[in-house]
Amino acid sequence: MHRHHLRALIAASALALAIAPAQSASFDVAIFHTERDAFADNYKFWAAEVEKRTQGRVQLKAHYSGALTSVVETFGAVRRGVVPIGLTAASFSAGAVPALAYLEVIGGMPNEPADARKVVDAIEPTMRTLLGQAGVEYLWMQPGFDVVVICRDKHLKMPADWAGQKVRAAGRWQSAQVSALGASPIAIDPAEQYLALQNKTVDCALSIPNLVQSLKLAEVAPKITRLRQPVNPSMYIMNPQAWRQIPAADQEIVRTVSRETNHRAITYLHDYMAGALKTLSGGGADVYSLTDPELKATKERMQSVFDKISEAAGEPGKSVAAHLKPYW
Repeated sequence: MHRHHLRALIAASALALAIAPAQSASFDVAIFHTERDAFADNYKFWAAEVEKRTQGRVQLKAHYSGALTSVVETFGAVRRGVVPIGLTAASFSAGAVPALAYLEVIGGMPNEPADARKVVDAIEPTMRTLLGQAGVEYLWMQPGFDVVVICRDKHLKMPADWAGQKVRAAGRWQSAQVSALGASPIAIDPAEQYLALQNKTVDCALSIPNLVQSLKLAEVAPKITRLRQPVNPSMYIMNPQAWRQIPAADQEIVRTVSRETNHRAITYLHDYMAGALKTLSGGGADVYSLTDPELKATKERMQSVFDKISEAAGEPGKSVAAHLKPYW
């Protein structure tokens, strides 16, 4: 009888373990922008959907405004496991993954939502492979639609207007484009742009409308030139060891939600950028949009940079370039 009760107890314990919910895993997320920024809306959607669809087994905890690490250091911090998940940008990851230079530059991706959705879906397998080889898991990206160059004193309409200007740029290849236009590129962390513009360390800065708003950059650089091109998407990446803490079934859920969020971000941000430019204009900023001839002249002056990227990206970059080249 004692053995019978023991077997019953063991069976009951095994059944309880089988039907008990899986232990939840919570991951800190390093985010460079503020919680007020438009980028935060898509992050919150992603985090909420992941938690809901995994029934709380995967939870994400945001740390905004570079509280865990700067955007410049995020790629390395995630790769080393200092932070499990982080938001980096193509410009700060292209050193480890040269093919990302195609995404970093002005005009690397399409500026229309339908085209952008096609591109992000087409390059996702390659992104996962290339970033995986560099030691991180690729999750999803947010395109930087409608890049602007903000200046204290003038609009930069034609390449001649760039001559002699000190322009904040993010990354090696944006800097190469700024040089091709005749200006002097300066590397400055996004959080330091306000003071750099205010103190005349730089004359202008490449940015996108939502960051101009959230960082209040128009207060010190009210001359805003819309370049009618996208730039430098930001990307959520994860440490591989942290990724392996998630069961395979929940990994698939995270992948599915990430793709959905990627599509959501494209539509949301495209519309938001247009609204942000109107808001900036209504708030006192002087917003100018390049004409077709001015856009053509600007793109022609920067075209040589794509050839140099092809040399640096080599064979691994060909798959990425094949999907992006029609939009250059």
